[in-house]
Amino acid sequence: MEETIKEKMDNEGFTKKMFVQEASENCFNMFFKRGKSYIELQHKKGIEEGILKNIYNKLDKRDIIIISPNYDKINQIEIKNYKKSFLPYDKIFIEYPIVKIDEDERYIAESNGILLTKLGEEEFSFINKRTIVCATIIWTIGYVDFEKNVMFPSNIIFKEDETGMLNEESIISARPDGYISNLSKFARVEIIQIIKKVLKAIETKEYTSYKKWTPSGMVTKEIVYSHDVKTHKRHFWLDSGRFKIPLMSKEELERKGYGIDELVFKNGELRRDVPYKIIGQFKVGVGKKPKEENRIIRLFKRRILKQEEKVFRILREIFPDSIIKRHDRKVLHGLELDFLIYDKRIAFEYDGEQHFDRLLYNKLYGFGFDKQQKRDRLKDKLCIKKKIKLIRIKYDEKIIKSNVIKKLNLN
Repeated sequence: MEETIKEKMDNEGFTKKMFVQEASENCFNMFFKRGKSYIELQHKKGIEEGILKNIYNKLDKRDIIIISPNYDKINQIEIKNYKKSFLPYDKIFIEYPIVKIDEDERYIAESNGILLTKLGEEEFSFINKRTIVCATIIWTIGYVDFEKNVMFPSNIIFKEDETGMLNEESIISARPDGYISNLSKFARVEIIQIIKKVLKAIETKEYTSYKKWTPSGMVTKEIVYSHDVKTHKRHFWLDSGRFKIPLMSKEELERKGYGIDELVFKNGELRRDVPYKIIGQFKVGVGKKPKEENRIIRLFKRRILKQEEKVFRILREIFPDSIIKRHDRKVLHGLELDFLIYDKRIAFEYDGEQHFDRLLYNKLYGFGFDKQQKRDRLKDKLCIKKKIKLIRIKYDEKIIKSNVIKKLNLN
């Protein structure tokens, strides 16, 4: 009796999770390598793969934003009532290694991720002014004997609805023919689900960075959160009322003293190449330097951020399978928790020296030390009420893994 895919995987000690871990290390490059191989194979057969070929010809890998969600964590995210799914749909690659086994366990299909690209009017001129987005997945199909493999791209064509969102109902067409016809339902719905999960993870600061491809390797960059920089930056969107600014060329913006943030998150939406001007205590314009803070204060703030990053890295080691939310304001109704691990009902606060020194607090943030003390006490009470274990780490404590584990056991 011929063994099934699952039996063969079990016999050879191979699991879906092993594939995902291995594939996720090189998703982006493998996607392009497989796509080009598929086009070459089709060309030898005298077949022109229109949409896929156009995408590969017009894309520069250096322009693509690469989002790399953790496969296990992204699947934990609940999006049942999450309506937002606003992404800059052009030139976005979501690394998402997937393994699918068909119902008869006759073959296994795996992919490396999803490429989102806008299609031009010459390709879909009949769609009026709606944005047309092609979500491309390149599957590799392996049969039960593992000796025969076939590459096959799925190009799912979406259009924006009236609100500017992509959703399952906005699909124009899909091409789920050939060997993966039974995966068409997955392709139609799962792409939108992944987009929403990624965006929710970005909104809750579970994922705060992205990658860009360079000839010498990947470069990691930070997502700019507009609400975090509002005290010293003003971003200009097309809907900000100053349309001429976001419509200027990059050269013109820089010449007039504007900066450009490559990826900015604001109000549930991720946007590309957003111009900004420095405001507040800073000066703007060509040839003018920003007014600097007192050096001691600047170094102190930098040290606080550095210590928080240490705590975050340790928590990721201790809780590798949990979602760690940073700067959560929802659970305590506006009061911020530095780190929240909701599935464990645990929160962490790093208390810097400004929590205990009135003069230092006044230098850093102005008057408000008493209000901060009141907020700290209220956080303690609310966490007890909500049955959340709040662990505080004081500035003079060593931030090492063993100390954090000790606090978890003793608090």
